[in-house]
This record gives sequence, C-alpha cells and structure tokens, in this order.
Amino acid sequence: MNEHDEYWQKEFQSLSEKDSDNPPPGFPGVDVALPLYLTAVHNDRLTLEDVIARMCENPRRIFDLPEQSETWVEVDPEAEYTLRGADSLSKSKWTPFEGWQVKGKVEHVTLRGQTVYEKGNVLIDPGFGRNVRDQ
Repeated sequence: MNEHDEYWQKEFQSLSEKDSDNPPPGFPGVDVALPLYLTAVHNDRLTLEDVIARMCENPRRIFDLPEQSETWVEVDPEAEYTLRGADSLSKSKWTPFEGWQVKGKVEHVTLRGQTVYEKGNVLIDPGFGRNVRDQ
C-alpha cells in the first residue's frame, strides 16, 4: 500500500462508523459500479451504450458538467474476479457486493491528461480534484 492508498482509506467510512449511533450516510460501491455494469453487458442485460449513458452522459447532463478532454477510463473487458471488501482501496473494507463474480476490470484512469489510477494504485495526491463547473 502506498501513501495515496493510505490517505484514501482514511477518507471513507469504516463498518464500525456505519454501526455507530450516528452513522454517516451512504455505502461503498462507486469503485465497483463499472465492473458491475460491465458484468451486466457480458450477461446481455445491458449494452455498452447503456453503460456509457449511465456512467458518463447522464451524469454530465444531470449535473450540467462540461466534457473533460484528455480524460478516460481503460478497462480489461475480459478480466474476471471476485469482489472482496478487503481488496478495496477505501477505508470501509466492506461491500454490499461481497463475493460477487464480475467481468471487466478498471486498469487505468486518466484525468486531464495525467494517469491517476493504474492497476490498483491511486497515483495522485489528495486535492488533485477540482470543480469542473468552473471551466
């Protein structure tokens, strides 16, 4: 685990926080959304166009976000693996999809021309993000 991974683990909810008297809202899952969608494509439940609409076009339209040049996600569509909370980069170390078999794995993420994620490692410092509405 590198220094970036350690930071991201501190920023997200742990299961003990969720079991507390005043739990934070939400649950882990954004990191597995794309593999779950790609599995649905593999199982003929969605099309690749459906995934692009759900993960890119609709959020851009709903939140009035500009297109971001030099920004993309690369996946290995044939990679098969089991979702395990213990493998998550987040602090939570749990997932409501524990044990699910998926097909399609995020390999690289490029944001504004910079590789920010590669083969399981976050490569950017905290604070790299920015409000894209200001563009």
